[in-house]
Amino acid sequence: MFEVFPAVDGRYGMGVEGFNSRRASELYGRETSAPEKAITLSHLGVMREFAQEQGSDDDFLVVAEDDAQLGDDFEEILSRLMETSRGLGIVVLAHPQGIAGSRQAVETNGWKLFLSPLATRLRSSSGRTYRRGHYSGVLWGAVLYIVRRDAARRYAQMADSTGGPAWLADDWWRISQYAHVDVQVLLPNLAYWTAESTFRGVSAERDGAPKLGARVRQSLALRTRVKVLRNGTAVALREIADRVETGEWYR
Repeated sequence: MFEVFPAVDGRYGMGVEGFNSRRASELYGRETSAPEKAITLSHLGVMREFAQEQGSDDDFLVVAEDDAQLGDDFEEILSRLMETSRGLGIVVLAHPQGIAGSRQAVETNGWKLFLSPLATRLRSSSGRTYRRGHYSGVLWGAVLYIVRRDAARRYAQMADSTGGPAWLADDWWRISQYAHVDVQVLLPNLAYWTAESTFRGVSAERDGAPKLGARVRQSLALRTRVKVLRNGTAVALREIADRVETGEWYR
């Protein structure tokens, strides 16, 4: 059961004073918008409240933005994730690349994401296969994710120690690096969205993309397979280290 958290409304630039705008400009090379600041502060607020509550470090919170539409497999796969959650920090459950399915390498509007070939496979009763694991490449989107209480505490501490958040709510690479939180991803999505939010207008429609000739496609496919192998090998090493450290390898 979800509980509504009062978000920061930054459409008119109000309530975003806690965002570290100067530092964000240094990081991104541009001015962040008021809605971007508000979204980050809203997610920080959820994390902080969860971190300060009494409970085990291994407790998990499901965070869903108000435009998230949960898929049919949500409850079943979420339950399966909890069963294999040892050592997890954050798992992103909905993101633009997740539209493409559960392949090892996915791309949406030029954004590439490579999932570890050792990713944990989760199969729903409907027959659909999901994969959860480490990734390389670009990951963004905060419509739906789960966060462990210990990870939420690190997230809040990171904001406090840097004069306020200076990252975007879905900049998972910086969050993982600065807060020392293990961020993993699930493919395909467990939710979809009904309006533009942190996805910044990314569309799942690709019918208008130019078509390539067969020879060009074959050449690109070969180079893509090589790149997938190289990126997959690198992220697999992280997966092995994580499983050995958490003991999941022996389960």
